[in-house]
Amino acid sequence: MVKLKGSIVTMVFVSLIGAFLFAGIGTVEAVEISATLKAISDSYYGTCPVKIMFEGAITVKKITKPIQVQYRFNRSDGGTSPIQTLTFDKDGSKMVTTTWTLGDLKKLPTYKGWVEIEVISPVNIKSNKANFAIQCEKPKTKEPPVKPMPQQR
Repeated sequence: MVKLKGSIVTMVFVSLIGAFLFAGIGTVEAVEISATLKAISDSYYGTCPVKIMFEGAITVKKITKPIQVQYRFNRSDGGTSPIQTLTFDKDGSKMVTTTWTLGDLKKLPTYKGWVEIEVISPVNIKSNKANFAIQCEKPKTKEPPVKPMPQQR
């Protein structure tokens, strides 16, 4: 008898879940999210360290209510930024930026790398990789003006 009651409770519970899903309660909305990123200067030659700037956009489409998008920046050296949050009240794009300071004439005179946006929530997607390259050069030193040698008499 107890076994029968458990089976009836399970059947009622499964039926309720099915009814909610059929009625559209608990379904996932088809929100579209995309991200793009570019290096402001993708090639640098000069004194180091240098700050490379990146500019991008996160775009949402088909939202029916405000949503929060969590994202971070991933780097080619394995570094990641803290997770950040954007709130979208309607379809559209929001600009995002980050910087990366690197380069050292002796320790890292040249480097080729990339940065990407990773959207973590409500879906997990990645942007394109924004590639860049740096080459450090010796700082230009000011040479003292050449003074003529005094003439001997």
